[in-house]
Amino acid sequence: MSSNRFLIVLIIIFFYFSHHVLTNKEGMYLIVAPGTVRSDSIMHMSIALNNFRNSCWFNISLKSSENIRNGHIERLHGFQLVEVLPNSVKLVELQVSSLYGKRGKLEISGYRGIQSRDSAHINFEHNSYSVFIQTNKPKYKPGESVKFRVICIDHLTRPAQIIDQKIFVLIYDSQDYLMKHIADVKLVKGVFKGEFQISDSPVLGDWKIKVEIGGDAAAEKSFQVAKYVLPIFSVRILTKSNVAYAENKIAVAISAR
Repeated sequence: MSSNRFLIVLIIIFFYFSHHVLTNKEGMYLIVAPGTVRSDSIMHMSIALNNFRNSCWFNISLKSSENIRNGHIERLHGFQLVEVLPNSVKLVELQVSSLYGKRGKLEISGYRGIQSRDSAHINFEHNSYSVFIQTNKPKYKPGESVKFRVICIDHLTRPAQIIDQKIFVLIYDSQDYLMKHIADVKLVKGVFKGEFQISDSPVLGDWKIKVEIGGDAAAEKSFQVAKYVLPIFSVRILTKSNVAYAENKIAVAISAR
């Protein structure tokens, strides 16, 4: 697992002064959040309070920024106001909208009962979808046609809508030579259907279909090209000419050759 996927842990120890008591009172809160978040998903985190007498309220926001020609754009991808009881742990589910860029910032500030403001960088992952490749059979003979389909679904198993990234389908033979390149694939309700004709004298072995989205490998499927003869056999099942539905048992004779 890459380091950017490890959990980011923020531990803040602070001192505050009471208006009524001049002695310092010490408290600590612990925030645990993921280092990577996906578009259109739920970001899970926790906030723990220790050595507090009263509840504390926190503003939680996930933001990203972008420099443009005439200035600076800041986007808000999620916001939530959370109350945490004293000496307890609060589990937070932050709804994340569509993300832009590769990195953002998680900001947490005290709203009531605590005065603090902290932030941490969060990596963005845009491929909030899964890709699957299916073929009409696992083994093909020379000269046959390979029928396949690519299925893209989101994290809710609905048809994924991939608009801002190009999709490519690449077919390689067993020696990793590119045999077909389908560019600018268009999904119809999350599905693309394709077909590939194998030559009469192909390289035998394990071929593969690869799908790339936005220049990154998304899925891979292998199939076999081999010279083989399907076994010829027949199975006969004989029963009585008249069978009643109410009968518990039916006598049959099975023969195969």
